[in-house]
Amino acid sequence: MTQVHYQGMAGAVNDLLARHIDAALASPSTIAPHARAGKMKVLAVMGPSRHKLLPDVPSIDEAGRKNLHVIGWWGVLAPAGLPPDVVERLSK
Repeated sequence: MTQVHYQGMAGAVNDLLARHIDAALASPSTIAPHARAGKMKVLAVMGPSRHKLLPDVPSIDEAGRKNLHVIGWWGVLAPAGLPPDVVERLSK
């Protein structure tokens, strides 16, 4: 496989749907609508259990590749010196 770097999942999903690439790792929320529409085949969820958006897709453990999990991380970023009331609002 050749790793292709994208600046976001939109480009990767578009290239996957257009068959310019053969496979991708993507978040369930990004690909679930395309999978439900029959536009792509999801092989497995890269976690220990099935995902609620893709209940018919096996986990990677169920697919026979134990402990090959990918964990996503999301953060909220803001400029230094953000007013405390804005920080509090974002925290809620």
